[in-house]
Amino acid sequence: MRIQGVFCSIGVALLPAFTVGSAIPDLARTARVKQHRAGAEGNLVIGEENLRKIIISWNEIRGASYEVCHMCSLGEDGVHDPSVGTLIPAPDTCGGKPCSVFPGAFIGLNSFRVRASTGGEWGAWSDERRFEVGDEYGQISDVDSHAEL
Repeated sequence: MRIQGVFCSIGVALLPAFTVGSAIPDLARTARVKQHRAGAEGNLVIGEENLRKIIISWNEIRGASYEVCHMCSLGEDGVHDPSVGTLIPAPDTCGGKPCSVFPGAFIGLNSFRVRASTGGEWGAWSDERRFEVGDEYGQISDVDSHAEL
């Protein structure tokens, strides 16, 4: 009898601690960087050779749609300042995980946040991830991960 109670308590403790509409995506601490190309042939865009494509991903929240904010500023109340940053819907998946492919990113520091909508209500923004984009392509880590090492 006692063992069953322990398993029951453990099972309850493992349930998610959020309700529908309040789940916050966990934006990955790594991103992929590719050369910024356009069109079916994948040609470099003249005049945009210094731009990159950044691919970010996060955990799935069942039944959610997502919105990504690039270079956003949030007020103390967590509301996005519409005069700063770019909001983009994020309906894509990469390898089965929700993701956003952001073309036209500049070399230098790029920051991202993501939020989920379930049941028609937007949840809070994720923690910010900041990626220093350089001349190299491939996987990069957020700058805060480097500070933790």
